[in-house]
Amino acid sequence: MAKTEMIRARVEPDLKQEAEEIFSRLGLSSTEAITLFYRQVALQHGLPFEVKIPNAETCEALREAYDREGLTEYTDLDQRQFNNVARLVKGRHSQGETPERGGTPCQCRILPIRAQS
Repeated sequence: MAKTEMIRARVEPDLKQEAEEIFSRLGLSSTEAITLFYRQVALQHGLPFEVKIPNAETCEALREAYDREGLTEYTDLDQRQFNNVARLVKGRHSQGETPERGGTPCQCRILPIRAQS
């Protein structure tokens, strides 16, 4: 099908530049990225991602993070704590808490952490 329709939109210059840098790294032009977005909207009969208004607790947490309030800074990663997290995640799955058994889906991926040189 011939491409005959044109889309015009105004966006903030910084947002446009940031998005276009990402498109470039992905090997996409802006036109291809917009077409990809439109195709996903058509395929999913809606936005291809969840859009929600955060609740008051989430808004407060976001504000605190943005203002850097109540943050704890660490100088290094204690491997024992990392291993405890890995055991907890593994323990959930070994106890049958999987989506197939009515548990919550685990979005965790425990990856080894390497010190940066």
